Amino acid sequence: MNTAMNYTDSSAPAPGRRGPLPRLVPARALCVALVALFLLGAAGCSNDKPAVVREGDKKIHDYCDKSDAAARAVVKQLEAAGVLSPGALPRSGAQTMIRPSAKGDVYLRWNLATYDAPMWCANVDLLSYVVGRAVRKAGATLGSPMSASDTLIFTIGFSDRSFRGSAGSLEIVRLVVPVRLGDEVRNAADSPASIAHDAIASAPAGIGVIPVENDSGSPVYQDLVGGEKPSQSEEYAPKEEPLAAIQPGQAPRARARLAIVIDDLGNGVAGTEQLFRIEVPLTVAILPDGKRAKSEATAAGERGFAVLLHQPMEPHDPAKRPGGGAIMTGMSEAQIRQALARNIAAVPNAIGVNNHMGSKVTEDRAAMVTIMSEVFSRGLFFFDSRTTPNSAAPRVARDMGAPLLENAHFLDHVADETYVVDQIRAAARIALSRGSAAVIGHVRPTTVRALARMIPELAAAGVQLVRLDELMPSDWKSTVAKLRRPTVEPTAEMHAGPTAEPTAEPNAEPTAEPNAEPTVKPPQQPAAGPSVESSGQPPRGDAAVQPQEKADSPAPAAPAEPAQEVAAPIQMQPVPAGEAEPEPAVQPLPDDGQDHDN
Repeated sequence: MNTAMNYTDSSAPAPGRRGPLPRLVPARALCVALVALFLLGAAGCSNDKPAVVREGDKKIHDYCDKSDAAARAVVKQLEAAGVLSPGALPRSGAQTMIRPSAKGDVYLRWNLATYDAPMWCANVDLLSYVVGRAVRKAGATLGSPMSASDTLIFTIGFSDRSFRGSAGSLEIVRLVVPVRLGDEVRNAADSPASIAHDAIASAPAGIGVIPVENDSGSPVYQDLVGGEKPSQSEEYAPKEEPLAAIQPGQAPRARARLAIVIDDLGNGVAGTEQLFRIEVPLTVAILPDGKRAKSEATAAGERGFAVLLHQPMEPHDPAKRPGGGAIMTGMSEAQIRQALARNIAAVPNAIGVNNHMGSKVTEDRAAMVTIMSEVFSRGLFFFDSRTTPNSAAPRVARDMGAPLLENAHFLDHVADETYVVDQIRAAARIALSRGSAAVIGHVRPTTVRALARMIPELAAAGVQLVRLDELMPSDWKSTVAKLRRPTVEPTAEMHAGPTAEPTAEPNAEPTAEPNAEPTVKPPQQPAAGPSVESSGQPPRGDAAVQPQEKADSPAPAAPAEPAQEVAAPIQMQPVPAGEAEPEPAVQPLPDDGQDHDN
């Protein structure tokens, strides 16, 4: 019995011990895991970094595959939105682009495709909205459209995190849309006060838009600014003829005024010192969170430059960060006013405000009412950078009886001196055709050098460089003064917090519009006259504003647009109620009734 009890099977594992493990299984699993990690890492690298090639002395980052994929996503959304026909093909294939990046020793290469859309017979603001929504769904970016002979040209780009400062975005799709307007809407679009014209930029002769023929022989237009014709040199070549100088004995003509606004100062970036050495009237826009915001604003004022607060605002693209002190669409009225108060204090000598980014915020009518009423309450003016064709700023200004300036042209989408010279010439031609214009560049060495080169040519052509405030109506300060609230109110509101803003939340959401109207009306009756209410609402009854709010909001916008466009010129006549003169009726650019935007 003892022998039987002490007997153990030598092949069985002892209690508490594991049996022998197969040695091949973990080795195989380890190999598979290593291979998978390697493949994932390689895929991640290929997604994050472009192919780098050298051609001669050029180091080229190749984004052709990425741009093609982004273009396909855009086209798919445009087809779903009904702008492009299903299965649309680009015009004669894609063209390969190459240009220097912001880092001078690196070039970028990508593909750009041009698509011809069917005739658009509805409202042009609706077209801009539909295209913008499709582009955002595709994760791309939309530039302001250009117009030429009943045709709208949309430039669509994409951004990639691997750019890392070498470029903002690359153009991947040009969408050419023939537009057919009825006579009634066409007349409104041609009016300086039209809402439709707020979304379109006219293209004077020589601005880089040339007629071509499509397969059917009907004329369409291709915007070549920043790009090249297919099968031609990939290097950027000048497209603008030099400005014609006024000849001795030639009949004098009215001098065109051009205000050049240089954005993004405040951080001591390259080009700032050279800019301050230019001895012509300029305007600089300074970021409030810049480490040198105060010193550069002070230096600009000492040199006679006009100074703007370059207010960061939320863009549609969540990958783009507007920076410190930004205004976001989810902020309450009190928070918006607090942000503006802090940022204005950070930029000495500021006489106005313009938006940095802000394509999302400037489309929000409720936010723009708060922003503009706060700006006007401080005796400043607002300059719309036009980062979106659907900006609500023009309509808000008209409703408030306030003057407004708008950007007519961007000068330096491409960091190339020759390109910027071309765009300054294009801007000068806009000013010559309209009498005045305001345009935007950025503080970059290429932009500053191009500006310095163009000063003699502009003067010889009769184009006078002026500060931005010189384009405002002569009585703009008195007009804005009538819009001010008592000086104690903004401070009290800002310290009171969100609870002091009873009307902010109802106006923030379109669904609350019916309840917002009676909330706003009672304080307006005792505050008769041109003053702006403490809630930031326009001086006249909100009932007239609500339909326009719907026109600025996404989904309900389109159907109501045509009627609003035709009525727009009438809305502009009563500048602040009461005794204000009729002539400074609200115009984006107060230049003999001409309007412009980009």
